[in-house]
Amino acid sequence: MSSVSEVLEQAAELIRRHGWVQRKYGTTGEGYCIIGAIIAVPKHESGYPAIEALREELGGQSVMLWNDTEGRTKEEVLELLERAARDR
Repeated sequence: MSSVSEVLEQAAELIRRHGWVQRKYGTTGEGYCIIGAIIAVPKHESGYPAIEALREELGGQSVMLWNDTEGRTKEEVLELLERAARDR
């Protein structure tokens, strides 16, 4: 089982490798949204706690809505994942 920080780090790597999308979970061929990347992490038993860690970093804001906000960038998504991983 992966720790929360490992899941967040692996999700960031999936987005770096495959790209980032909005308004859908995504795939390896098109990229992943922040939650889709967490779900795609192998053995992601810590998926829900990882999403909760992101929500805490966002001050309680919805992670999905934050990801899908117009003007959001891949760099912002990666920074959030990395910051949350460091804080865990």
